[in-house]
Amino acid sequence: MRHLCLVLLLATGASSAQAITSIADFSCTEWSARRASGRDVHPPQMWLSGFMTALATALRVDVLAITDAEAVFAWMDDYCSEHPDAQLSEGGQRLFNELLGRLPRSRPYLSRR
Repeated sequence: MRHLCLVLLLATGASSAQAITSIADFSCTEWSARRASGRDVHPPQMWLSGFMTALATALRVDVLAITDAEAVFAWMDDYCSEHPDAQLSEGGQRLFNELLGRLPRSRPYLSRR
């Protein structure tokens, strides 16, 4: 039941991502330019890593246990290619929802408060 509530919460929150202030967020345009050139890619990658970890920690759902950094970055490459005007925070929320849907229905991925 808690898993379903989280999915519903995140699904409704994804549509209002623009209403949430995100500090030091990167645009998809900047993400794609940095990734294509190979120069100075660490700041946006670290920002995204921290954002995803913060979501997992705040919601107490270990979605990052079923992926790794390279897969997250590759997913964001695809997202930014399709949504060049988006922010990484928007893509991060969508990726979090996608990973949440892939989680096994077992308890180890849900933390107790």
